[in-house]
Amino acid sequence: MHRMAGTWRGMYRYELDDEQLESRTVGFTLTMEQGWFGRLRGTIKDDPELGLPLNATLQGRLKGVQLFFRKIPADFLTLSKGGLRPVAEYVEETLGEQVRGKPRAPHVHYHGQLDPATWQVEGTWNIPSYLLPLRSSSRYLILQETHGTWWMQRQSPQPG
Repeated sequence: MHRMAGTWRGMYRYELDDEQLESRTVGFTLTMEQGWFGRLRGTIKDDPELGLPLNATLQGRLKGVQLFFRKIPADFLTLSKGGLRPVAEYVEETLGEQVRGKPRAPHVHYHGQLDPATWQVEGTWNIPSYLLPLRSSSRYLILQETHGTWWMQRQSPQPG
């Protein structure tokens, strides 16, 4: 079994259909611990100028050389022409609607393949479509799936 514990540096890229938003690449640092049966946990910190401003939690699993994990953001942000913004602020400004309650941020699903010779992982990520409840009656805003590619390289293994 491959030991994934340690610090990793990488980049993820949005594959956007919206021509008004440029494709963007965001760097990140991932710190990971590995438990029994390939279970993984840790934190992901995006580079502050382009990515999520707070750490996100990582939960996942390694099966052979296949890596699967979820990035669980603390805050629900959305990408717009002005950069990352709270989703409630974006909806109110662009649609004149208010978001109902404080919706949980959707998880980002990562899948990649480890190259044990180089300690590099490459793969794809996606955020599934999401129904965002609006305050006015029982209306919802459909946020379409977002996806892209990613890669990372181990910087230092965890001792032990």
